[in-house]
Formats: sequence, structure tokens, C-alpha cells
Amino acid sequence: WYEAVAQDPLVWEGLRNSVVTGIAVSLLSTALGFGAAYTDYRYQFLGKQVYLALALLPPTIPVVILGLAMLAYLSRVGLAGDLVAVIVSHVVMCSPFAMAIIRLRLSQMDPSLEAAAWNLGANEWRAMRSVILPFTLPSVLAALFITMAVSFDEFAVAWFVSGLHETLPVRVLGFLQGQVSPRINAIGSFVFVTTMTLVIVSQVLMMRRGASQKDVG
Repeated sequence: WYEAVAQDPLVWEGLRNSVVTGIAVSLLSTALGFGAAYTDYRYQFLGKQVYLALALLPPTIPVVILGLAMLAYLSRVGLAGDLVAVIVSHVVMCSPFAMAIIRLRLSQMDPSLEAAAWNLGANEWRAMRSVILPFTLPSVLAALFITMAVSFDEFAVAWFVSGLHETLPVRVLGFLQGQVSPRINAIGSFVFVTTMTLVIVSQVLMMRRGASQKDVG
């Protein structure tokens, strides 16, 4: 059955769409999550609690409601049914995960470190490059892997917005709508192993971060 899956061009197309989407989503979500987390860490402003609540809101919305909302919005801007629509929708879902991971790391950082870099002559960008980014690197890498795992495994929202550009989980639904085939188990095992590998790598990075902190202490 694995050979049958490997010879199915629709499966390869779905896999390609999932990989392209996962890579794009992980990069964009981590960048947005880092910016949101750093804004929370560095600045105090009116309405900060509302800002945090809105930033972390998408994962709490039922995926069917989120999928319908994204379909309605993306249809208005002419993106529904395109792979870009899946990427945009998954970025909305995954950015809060990246923000939460990086925000946790930043909360463990002494705020005086960045101020010390400024006092030693570094501008804000140099301090970001030499102090903030090295300190948060394990959490940034963990966010990359966890957001890719979430995107690769997500089905409901992708089903609403993907149109003909189906990801691999959506392709599995296509098999289910026909006759039930052991190919579904073969694809499911591949998706499961891929997702768990990404999650485990993310967890290992977080554990190494914790071990490094103990060594420093």
C-alpha cells in the first residue's frame, strides 16, 4: 500500500502543497510571533492586555468557525482556492503558538542585558542581533518546528480555503469520500510520523534550553 501511495500523483501533489505551506507558515508565523512577543516584552502601552488577548485568540476559536471566517474574507480579496489562502489561514492559526513559545523565553531574560548593550554603544538593531536573538534562538527554532507541525497536520481550515490546491490531510478526505482503502492508513502513518518528529525536535530544543539555563545557574 505504501507503493500504491507512492505511485499516486495526487498524493505527491498534496505532499508538495503541505511541505510548501508548512515551510512558509513556519517562517512567517515565527517572524510574526517573535515580533509580537518582543513587543510584549519590551514595551508598556495602553491596552496591552487587549493586545495580548487578541494575539493569542485564534487557537481558541473552533476550527470550523475559523475556516468559514477565513473563506469569507479570502473570497472577498480574491485568494480563496489558492495555496496562498492556506498559508494565510495557517499563519493566523500558528502565530500565537510561536508567540507563546518565544514570549516564555523572553520572560526568563534579564531586561538589564539589553540596556547594558545600549550603554556599551550598541544601537537597538545591534542589541537585537547580539543579545535578544542569541538568547531566544532555541525558542525561535522550537517555534519553527512546532508551527510547521501544526500546519502540516491541520485539516479543517485547509479544507475550506484550499480549493483545488489540496494539502495531504485534505487529500486523505478525498480518499474517504470514495471507497475506503488501506492507502489512507499508509498516508496517515506518514503524516503521524512527520508531525511527531517535528514536535519531538521542538521539545528537545526546549529541553536543551532548560538544561543550558541550569548549567549557567
